[in-house]
Amino acid sequence: MSDPSSSRTEVPFPRSEDRERKTWLVQIRGPRMGSHLSLEEGQVLTFGRAPDCNVVLPSQDVSRYHTRLVTHEGRTVAEDLGSTNGTRVNDELLAEPRELRDGDMLEVVGFVFRFLHDTTLWQAMRETQ
Repeated sequence: MSDPSSSRTEVPFPRSEDRERKTWLVQIRGPRMGSHLSLEEGQVLTFGRAPDCNVVLPSQDVSRYHTRLVTHEGRTVAEDLGSTNGTRVNDELLAEPRELRDGDMLEVVGFVFRFLHDTTLWQAMRETQ
């Protein structure tokens, strides 16, 4: 039973076999700041303002189909889909598909996401407790 006078919430640290299978995309700038997506093997995520995108970004500056992330064989690759305003990774405009690395920042016209491996995400959560 938890102590009701404690203001800290304990976040359980997952077993290593559970946490090493996923990567995450955490929104760090934009209207849904703090929201996160788990990226699974074989998953394709499309970002844009079209209602059928996996991640809908409500801005006229975002193309209907702006950016795609593909997770395959333990790698996640970002690709701009010919958008008008471009996609950036770590402030560099994507000219071709690029593999994301732990800690990379993905920006779609002011909407910024951080790409994290599980171990990095859980470590950051424990450090903020």
